[in-house]
Amino acid sequence: MRKPKVLCLLVAVVLLFCCTGCTPLANSAATLSEVSSQLQQQEAPAQEDQSQDDVLLYEDDVRGVWISYIELQSMMQDHTQQDFAYYARVVLNTAKTQGINTVFVQVRSHGDAIYPSAYYPWSKYVTGTAGQAADYDPLAILIEQAHELGLSFHAWVNPYRLMSQSDFSTVNDSYLTKQWLGDARYMRYKESDGYYYLDPNNEEVLELICNGVAELVQNYDVDGIHFDDYFYNLTPEEYGYDADTAHAATDRLVQRVYQTVKSINPAVQFGVSPGGNYYDAPASDTTQYTNIVTWCTQPGYLDYIAPQIYWEFDHEQAPFLDVFNKWINLTADTGVKLYVGLATYKFATTETLMIQQNLCVNHQGCGGFIHFRYENLCGSIR
Repeated sequence: MRKPKVLCLLVAVVLLFCCTGCTPLANSAATLSEVSSQLQQQEAPAQEDQSQDDVLLYEDDVRGVWISYIELQSMMQDHTQQDFAYYARVVLNTAKTQGINTVFVQVRSHGDAIYPSAYYPWSKYVTGTAGQAADYDPLAILIEQAHELGLSFHAWVNPYRLMSQSDFSTVNDSYLTKQWLGDARYMRYKESDGYYYLDPNNEEVLELICNGVAELVQNYDVDGIHFDDYFYNLTPEEYGYDADTAHAATDRLVQRVYQTVKSINPAVQFGVSPGGNYYDAPASDTTQYTNIVTWCTQPGYLDYIAPQIYWEFDHEQAPFLDVFNKWINLTADTGVKLYVGLATYKFATTETLMIQQNLCVNHQGCGGFIHFRYENLCGSIR
């Protein structure tokens, strides 16, 4: 049985004495006691909020949490605007009381939107039916309340994943994704999960994604745009091309989205959260056809990277500290911030999570951490 309240108290205690600017830890598959001992010897400088222009950021001290469409559905569906505003305040305030300063909120999970959009239909997680409009704007409420509480707000987007066939049936034909439905030039169907996925190598698809991002940055006071690891959920061969073409397509996506964001508001951050597994190179480079090394070492791609390092310290293939240090080395002196995604859903009531979080906060090469996800950190919303 999950014990979220116990975890939240433990997290709050850890956050009281964890902050940035300390010396790196040795690169080894260290034991919990060894890591804990090193951390206890490190000093904790004072915490400072970082604000830039009209954007609220904690660039070197991100203490974040992902709030997914699953949590949002509990807050939005079958609720009035007043109900939603209440749940939003409870969720955001709870996050803040546990030491969180940055929220990554899934505003587009399946080629949809939790806000009125010219490019994407309303999400079924708002009203219960895809394409059915709400009579209020959940995103505007979330951003306003987050900023009132001093929380940085990053809009989390899945660029390629779309909805199911049945959900498309209620969507208006005015949306491009509905017009493209079943057209192999634009999308493919994945039988294993029942969703359609946009073709990353299509220029019109890329334009749609960039327009959707521009709409968010222009119309809302977001502090960041955030992509997760849903790049290629089918092989390039299933789209009709090779791996080199797939790599080039993801490069274009990331570079163009970065340019789109910066052309509207240079202060807004853009980051990606890939799979964290890392051997000779980030595994997502071969499984998701990304070019993480390029994105982290060349200008014009990312402001931050948030790898999902979801393993124990003594994991046989991917011990946490070894993987952590590989990401530290990759991002060192690049200007790209490193925020580590933590497997709160796996280690919610364990010493492991506390020490991993402590390590992220204390290591001078790491800018913070992000918990996956809200309900695993603080319990069910209702």
